[in-house]
Amino acid sequence: LQTYAEIHLFMLLKALEVFHQKDPTVALFGSLCGAPDMEAMPEYAIHFHTYFLSKVYEYCQGPNATECSTGVARYPMTTMIAVVKVCMQEVLEPKQLSTLLDSLEMMPSTVGEDDGALELPLGEVSVEVIRAWRDEDSARGDKFRHAFEECDDNGDGVLSYDEFSNVLHKIAPDIEDRSMKKLWRNALEETGSVDNTIEPAALERCAHQMGIGVLKSQLPQARVMALHVHNDFNFLKDSWAQIKPTAAGATSRLEEYEDEPGTEAFAQLKGLNAHMVELDEFVQQNCSTNDTEAVEVAWKLYRLVILGLHIWNQRGELQQREENIGSLGVSAFDTVFK
Repeated sequence: LQTYAEIHLFMLLKALEVFHQKDPTVALFGSLCGAPDMEAMPEYAIHFHTYFLSKVYEYCQGPNATECSTGVARYPMTTMIAVVKVCMQEVLEPKQLSTLLDSLEMMPSTVGEDDGALELPLGEVSVEVIRAWRDEDSARGDKFRHAFEECDDNGDGVLSYDEFSNVLHKIAPDIEDRSMKKLWRNALEETGSVDNTIEPAALERCAHQMGIGVLKSQLPQARVMALHVHNDFNFLKDSWAQIKPTAAGATSRLEEYEDEPGTEAFAQLKGLNAHMVELDEFVQQNCSTNDTEAVEVAWKLYRLVILGLHIWNQRGELQQREENIGSLGVSAFDTVFK
């Protein structure tokens, strides 16, 4: 299984290497996962990207049908612009936001088959949104570094508490004393300091986690982590409706292994079946999307089912030496990425 996982990862990296210059969406994915020879983004960029996609699905009542079948999705231009405005209003100054929205209106569009409305490709819009987000995030980092250099009085590359205090008053003039002390403690721990000084990278990371030191009231990624997890219950129900028959097909073989209760195969199928039953109960209950804890549990169960299916399918491939024996596809990434 480990060998197969490594092969799939290698295939993925090679595909990114071949196609990232031909498709902006592939290039964006490569940047988000830190693929070699691509412009890497900070780890928390994926939080903002997930937040943006969640908003698109929220406004459009779930993903477009073509997104899973072809990998290409188009949504009404008016809806996309509304989503971008909501997601970026805390990131960009009004003038910058207006420029971004104008660029989306100039983007090549197509006429929708259902209502004749102009539609934009989600992938290309995502690229533009993340580019604008990255530029603003980079500017925030530059602001931190400049303030650090200005306040590092003795030039030793680390900050004492007094120097740290000066940096914070430059970056966030209205910061409360309690928040400043908490940030200092976190940065000391992050630095691993023994001389009561902190490093610039530790300060920036801890300030980011607390949402301190931005032009707007809070960091977009801090807002995502605090207020929004990708838990769209309708999306989960639609996905489960598609996956359930395949999962049921796999667990239907459980009887074949009942005479071998001690085998790894029996344990895998039994665990998969248990997760399926529990997930199905959640979906049947149709728990409220406002019940964030219940929805989070349902998503965790869904991921366990997907993982169990992939492991089972890979086991079949290893045993029979045939590709595509798993009905979810040869690649263990295929369904997860879709």
